[in-house]
Amino acid sequence: MSSPAEFVYLAADSPLVSWRDRPLRFIAAPFMQQRPELRKGEGASFGTFRLRDGDKTGWLVIPNPAALGAAAKKTFVDELVSANPGLDEAALERLELERLCWEYAEARRLKERAEESRRLASLPQQTGPPQVQPPVRLAMQPSEVYQGEWCVSTHPPLP
Repeated sequence: MSSPAEFVYLAADSPLVSWRDRPLRFIAAPFMQQRPELRKGEGASFGTFRLRDGDKTGWLVIPNPAALGAAAKKTFVDELVSANPGLDEAALERLELERLCWEYAEARRLKERAEESRRLASLPQQTGPPQVQPPVRLAMQPSEVYQGEWCVSTHPPLP
């Protein structure tokens, strides 16, 4: 990577409270390009991050949460869940209803397609008008060539 790594800190309004004071390695990059080299147990994510220095775009390198201790791992997971809550009961029901409607519509579409295929297969095969072959012109045969004597008339042409 062309840009050197720097240590950054998450912004004060970050939902990851336990990571706000932890220095994280950041590699500034305007485009994703190639993933940076990582040390064992690290993960990297590309994006625009809200840091104490302001919003920055690049690779944020964080330790692997699985490599944390049990208490730190539980805290991290709890913070992520609270920052990204699941759907409420009404939203889950709407999502399930949408899925069922889609399944029904897809099954109906496939059934209609199969019926149309069977209907088309049962129809008599339609043939177009008979194809008229153009006459084939062969080269003249020797028997077709008139052979005779040609004579030159010495008489004057007729008026």
